[in-house]
Amino acid sequence: MKKRLLILCQILLCLTGVFFSTPAFAKDVDNFYFSAFGADYYVDKAADGTAKMHVVEELVAVFPDFNQNKGICRRIPYTIDKGRIVVMDAPKKSDFKLTRNGLPEPVYSLERENDYYEVCTGTEEYVHGRQAYKLEYDMKNVALEFTEEGNTW
Repeated sequence: MKKRLLILCQILLCLTGVFFSTPAFAKDVDNFYFSAFGADYYVDKAADGTAKMHVVEELVAVFPDFNQNKGICRRIPYTIDKGRIVVMDAPKKSDFKLTRNGLPEPVYSLERENDYYEVCTGTEEYVHGRQAYKLEYDMKNVALEFTEEGNTW
């Protein structure tokens, strides 16, 4: 059980430690900050016996009052255990549920970069001041089963 929790903790650290990349749509647009971050991780057993996780993240970004940003970008790991375990297979934009200030917000772009998917929010409109984002998505294979012979799937 302790080793299973260790793998799950690795994922949670990746999700919170890999945090955010620079918002999209322009160069050097990092003149904003996040005033809050909270997340809930719901781990359950999938039909095939593996562990799955539903992630709900709430982020509050504070943007400048001039036209600089159109949203945020979130880097989400798609592998763990040094790339040996895939936790997110080729997601589509529709696999992410996103709101801004309680209203539906589109995923502007979804790109694979190294060991991460970068999910960028927004439209062609600029955002200003405090913006509360809520992002939901699912992951698989988030914990390993360990036996005396070693870990298994």
